[in-house]
Amino acid sequence: MKAKNKPKHIFVTGCYRSGTTLLEKILHSHRSVNIASQPFPVLYFYIKNLFYKKLGVERLYPLGSLFLENSYALSDFYGFLDHYKISEDDIISIFDELKKYKKGLWTPEILDFQHKLEPGSFIDVYSQLNGFIPKIFSKEDVFYTGGKEILCEEYVPYLLSKGVRVIIIVRDPRDVITSLNFSEKDNLTGEKRPILYSLRLWRKSVAFILECEDDINFMCLKYEDLIENTAEILNEIAVFLDIDAFTSDISKENILDQYGDLWSSNSSFESKKGISPNSIGRFKDILPEYVISYIETCCLPEMKYLDYDLKGIQDFDEEILSNFKEPFPIRHKKFEGNKEYSLIHIGEEMERYNKLTGSLTLNTNEAEKWFLFEKIYKKYLTLFK
Repeated sequence: MKAKNKPKHIFVTGCYRSGTTLLEKILHSHRSVNIASQPFPVLYFYIKNLFYKKLGVERLYPLGSLFLENSYALSDFYGFLDHYKISEDDIISIFDELKKYKKGLWTPEILDFQHKLEPGSFIDVYSQLNGFIPKIFSKEDVFYTGGKEILCEEYVPYLLSKGVRVIIIVRDPRDVITSLNFSEKDNLTGEKRPILYSLRLWRKSVAFILECEDDINFMCLKYEDLIENTAEILNEIAVFLDIDAFTSDISKENILDQYGDLWSSNSSFESKKGISPNSIGRFKDILPEYVISYIETCCLPEMKYLDYDLKGIQDFDEEILSNFKEPFPIRHKKFEGNKEYSLIHIGEEMERYNKLTGSLTLNTNEAEKWFLFEKIYKKYLTLFK
């Protein structure tokens, strides 16, 4: 199969500790795909911060959970992406931040292209940056070029509307929290955040998966399926991208990185080569029972919809929320003065569940406030009524 002259764009995202890096490495191993690891992460939160500045609001993180957001609609953000022109000064600021972003910039060669980047709309700049990636890895005869970034789900509908192929990968939230908060190694996600904060990010990921699932340019993967049914999932990816099948030398023990070296995973536990089933269900041996129950209570609609088996609860239990205490001190600087995050937000979690079980049906604005999309709210309703 002969590659087209101008490759299409591909974007991989998901919650942190969900397998985005593994997926990116597998995709790049295909001769028709050139995908970089977090080549320009600053772009996404820089632009979102500009949008917040325009609204006159501040958020703990620019790429947050969107839960209970009432200052804007996502359509407002997408209109901003279409109409805001990224200037020369913006480009300088973005690259200045990239130079300081040591832990999150896995493709530092992108810094060499600053002076080749021209001002334009978000999609103009995004396309230019993707166009530099084949030059970095000397892999130019490809069908797709793009990057992997975490926590960027709010960009997904916009990118889909521009013809970008997008894959979101989702992982059992209990294993996500195990990797984040109970790690044995530095997983490069920073100091521990409140568990509820990370669970809300995970719920955001699921919401965008369900909202975009019918778009022909979109694909969702469960991390567990990728690990346990690798050959089948790779075939599905090839069909989705309309490329040749992955070659047989892409095995569970043999995955190369973008530089041709044998890739070793960035696991929070043991270092390992390739794909390992040890990462699935690790929470059963590591998480305290009360933490398992807490995660399942906070993520009950999503876990039911994604068919994750519940281990700690039979149904929603307010006492689990009321009695919860963080297993470790919260030292992340973003949460200074907000150490009791989970305790402070108990009422919101209880009310969210009551929205699904009460007699009243939410209007569009309320549904989006509590579940991000009205479509998602209606899907979850079917699980509880």
